[in-house]
Amino acid sequence: MLAAGAVAGANLVRATLRRRRVRGKLAVVTGGSRGLGLRIAARLGQRGATVAICARDGAELERAARKLAAEGVVVSTYVVDVTDAAAVRHTMAQIHRDLGAIDLVVNNAGILHIGPATAMTHDDLRAAMETNFWGAVHVADAVLPSMIARGDGHLVNIGSIGGITQIPWMLPYSASKAAIVGWSKGLHHDLAREGVAVTTVAPWVMRTGGPVNATFKGSARRGAFLALALADITPGLAIGADAAARTIVRGIEARRSMVFVGLRTRAIAALEAMMPNVVGASFALLAAALPSSKGDQTGGRGRELAGTLGAAGRTIAERSRSRNNQPSLPARSAPAVIAAN
Repeated sequence: MLAAGAVAGANLVRATLRRRRVRGKLAVVTGGSRGLGLRIAARLGQRGATVAICARDGAELERAARKLAAEGVVVSTYVVDVTDAAAVRHTMAQIHRDLGAIDLVVNNAGILHIGPATAMTHDDLRAAMETNFWGAVHVADAVLPSMIARGDGHLVNIGSIGGITQIPWMLPYSASKAAIVGWSKGLHHDLAREGVAVTTVAPWVMRTGGPVNATFKGSARRGAFLALALADITPGLAIGADAAARTIVRGIEARRSMVFVGLRTRAIAALEAMMPNVVGASFALLAAALPSSKGDQTGGRGRELAGTLGAAGRTIAERSRSRNNQPSLPARSAPAVIAAN
């Protein structure tokens, strides 16, 4: 009995130590000005990390910094476009000079296109790959040499359930997330001997306010926006961004190689592994039930489409975006149509 108690006590100590891994560390979060990235930055700061957030929009970064400061979390902000490899190298070097060696990077920057495959162009696919996949690779290329030289560091790559089993009407997103999941899992194996941890994250749909910033394409784009915005504000359909951030940071502290966010993500991943044909047939049926957009490649941002849905649609979009520092809705309800992202 005494021996069992000693073992249990030792395990508790080890677990507690693991849970302190981010304290005193320097963490960089890309796409950290809004949505999930903002909540991960908040959680890391609450757990004692020094946090730098990066994004393309300087004004949005400053709003995010003020929002986090009001929550008791102080962050440094850096403007960078992760699709620009040279700019990423410069920014990571600047963070090193300003704050010290980077211990942890969360690759969260991403864009989202919603609509049927017939509405997507090669430019949409390239844009998703450039930001969601190559953006993460550029950041890794900039920080890994220092981490490997020290024999310590942690790279966290935000994938998606859409990177494990492809979701209807999210072809560019799913393709880019499948790339990052495969790259991240392979990187975990290859860097283990270097002392660098790599964590791959697969979230379920989250309440991040993201629909207002996504691009919706095809003839049913207004309905698709409204459906996603409703899911974004409805508990039970989507996971809260704060809850997702807590799960992710727990996984980081435990240095897990894979973190599933949400029981549904685990369930779908397990089904995909065991019965891929059943999952594929189910999603094919879902896709067949959705509206077709044959040849219609027009699109619009969610925040622009919100105004075309009347007062109710605008109210839903506003509730969806406000907590997570997403862009404000236009003052007038004029639809915007674009050829591609």
